[in-house]
Amino acid sequence: MGAHKKGRKVEKRDASISRGNGAMKFSSPAIQEEFLLNASPKVVYNWIRDTACDRESKFNKVFPEGLLVKLRNRRDPLINLAIAEFGDDDGLLKELYEGDNQAIRIAVLSNPFETGFFSKEWISEDQIREICIGSNEEARVAYFKNRRLKEKELEA
Repeated sequence: MGAHKKGRKVEKRDASISRGNGAMKFSSPAIQEEFLLNASPKVVYNWIRDTACDRESKFNKVFPEGLLVKLRNRRDPLINLAIAEFGDDDGLLKELYEGDNQAIRIAVLSNPFETGFFSKEWISEDQIREICIGSNEEARVAYFKNRRLKEKELEA
């Protein structure tokens, strides 16, 4: 909390966390992990989104190895949504997509960052067919509007 000095509020700053133009930056990976494992789901969602959007290239992996798995293990729907929407861990995205939460599945389909999602090993032809001709219009729109799909050839 801030202290008051002659009518002015003086902010107390935490040297272990800083905020630039985007995501919060941490002075060490250990502090980052501890903070995120104990932060509110909304704070974690915002951090995942901001970190993903701050990357220099859609091909760069930006999340520390294993961190998204630890966050997934919190089993929080908002954190899972952030991972689905912005994550870059192929295994987690596949796990989330194969679940029964439709919003999570649509988030994975619309994830704009380079992952193995569009590879044939990751999603089966039957799953693609279901997206294309199934009854879920949102899933179809998310899939076909995903800019990564434009880089891939579609086969009939």
